[in-house]
This record gives sequence, structure tokens and C-alpha cells, in this order.
Amino acid sequence: MEEVLVDILSTCLSLDKKASEIYAHFSKSAKDKQIKAFWKDMSAQEQEHVHFWEKILTMAQNGMLPQVFDRPYELRKELNDMSSNIDMLVKRSKRIRNTTDAFLVAYRVEFFMLHPEFQSLFHFIKAVLNEPTPGDDYEAHLQGFINAIHKYGKVSPELEFLGETILRFREVSEQLALQSYIDFLTGILNRRGLFNTIIPLAYLAQRSSSPVGIMMIDIDHFKKVNDTYGHQTGDEVLSSVARMIKTSIRSSDIIGRYGGEEFLVYLSPVNPDSLPEIAEKIRRSIEKSSEIGAPITVSIGVSSGSIKRGVEKEVAKLIKKADTYLYVAKNSGRNKVVMTNKDT
Repeated sequence: MEEVLVDILSTCLSLDKKASEIYAHFSKSAKDKQIKAFWKDMSAQEQEHVHFWEKILTMAQNGMLPQVFDRPYELRKELNDMSSNIDMLVKRSKRIRNTTDAFLVAYRVEFFMLHPEFQSLFHFIKAVLNEPTPGDDYEAHLQGFINAIHKYGKVSPELEFLGETILRFREVSEQLALQSYIDFLTGILNRRGLFNTIIPLAYLAQRSSSPVGIMMIDIDHFKKVNDTYGHQTGDEVLSSVARMIKTSIRSSDIIGRYGGEEFLVYLSPVNPDSLPEIAEKIRRSIEKSSEIGAPITVSIGVSSGSIKRGVEKEVAKLIKKADTYLYVAKNSGRNKVVMTNKDT
């Protein structure tokens, strides 16, 4: 699986290099200074993306990046086919002198670069590594391309339609990626996004023999909050609790909404002895918070261990163990942390 990931990222790097090369050809052959400058800027933007792929590829080659794609073998084949098509566009770009034809080629290049799987990778990089990605500025990149079509492309209805289509496709692709990964109410990972993120990280933990920590956090008497203050306040409580948990853990730790009023935190590498202190920090920050419009406390169950064989089963066992301790906390008075059969 590591080899497939390296192949995928190598192809992504190659694709952006070729895109930059195509735009450099257009800049070199353009006679109008403004058009020349536009294509030069497009080429430079693709070079920035090249730097991103180089960095991510190096991480994968060093075993620092897990397999994050749902269907890596199919994706590798799709990208290889895409690369062959881009190769033909590189050759064609050297012969193009007509501005409209240049924009048509550029449209095909940009469409290729909008593969939906990239959105999953970008969300993973942002959530886990807190690193900038090409996705951060791609909307502006595409909007600049579309504006240039109107300004320099001797706009035909077809070109205008293609410009609007590619921007719309990008928006839909981004929304689908967000819906599959992010809980819109709290802004953190949803259950699917949570497992798609922590399972690859658990493989890394297994490889490096790093201890893993799991926290299950449940808002106490949440139904009473809804009944007393209304569902709008309940939504605000969920968002505030998610925010406070996130600010109480490291940027490399993973938080997601496990379901309803329950949150899961994945920590690795982590010193198991530090977990009660981290959990207590979360519990106290929520209990003492003044930003929530209702008195709120949480109960927390904590487990830890090493990932050995059967990564997904090991993660499931740690979650079940933390969930068991959560119920011990809830059944023994709530607003507490439990990591063993004794309160901590």
C-alpha cells in the first residue's frame, strides 16, 4: 500500500509539473504582454503546487504519511491515464499560437486537476498536519482562469460555458468532500471522516510502535439542555464543546463527532501517563467556560495501548474500552474522568 501511495503522489507531482510547462509554453508564445503575464502567473501557481507534492511525496517515501485514499489502485490507474492525456497536451501546447485554442487546452488541464480524491487528501493534510494545500487557493486560481477567458479569450458561448462548468464542478466536488468528512454543525470531523483519518494514523502508530490514546467524551444531561433551553442552544453547546476540546489538545491530535452529543479524541504518539491530565484539562475547561449559554459538564472515558496486529480491530477494542469507562463515569455521578475502574 505504501508503494501505491508513493506512485500516486509521484504522478500528482508530475501532473502539476506538466501543467506548469504547458502554461510556460503559452506565455513564451504569447505576443500580448498582458496575456503573456497571465500565463506566466498560471505557470508559477502550478509550480507552488509542485512544491506541495514534493513535500508530501518525501513524507510518504519516509513512511510518515499513511494511505489516505479509499481506492488507491483504481486511483493510480486513473492518474496514469490522465498523465498520458496531459503528455499529449504538452506536445500540443508547443504548437498553439491562437489564444482561444490555448484556453481550450488549459480548460482540459484544469479539469484533470480537479479529481475528487484530491479533496480527501487535502482535508487529511489540513486536519492532521495543519499544512497549507493547493485546495486552499484553488478557487481563486480557477476564478482567475475564468476571468481571463472573459478578458482575453475572445469569448464564445462555448468558452464561457466551459468556464462556468469547471468552477461549478469544483464547488460540487468540494461540497461532496466536506459532506463526507465534516460535521457541519461543529466544524470537526464526522464519524466517517473520523475513521478515515484515525485508521491510517493507527497504521503509522503500529509501524513506529507508538502508544495510542482514545478519549470518549459525552455531554452530561444533554437532553435536559435541549428541553430547558431549546435546540438552538443545544446546537451552540455542541459547537462550543467541540471548540473547547480542540483547543485543549495538540494540533496533531484528532477530534471528531462520534454521534449525538458524544465526541472521540485520538492521540498518538502519547505518553499514557499524561492522558488523565489531558482529559482533566478538557473537563475543567468545559465546566468553567463562560462562552456556553447553559451550565455544561462532560464525562470522559479514556483508554490507551499499542497497536499490534489487526489495526482496525485494535482501534475498535480501544474505542470500546474507552466507551466502557465513559459509562462508568456517567453511572458514578458524571462530570469526571475514568481511565481504569477507579476515578482519576
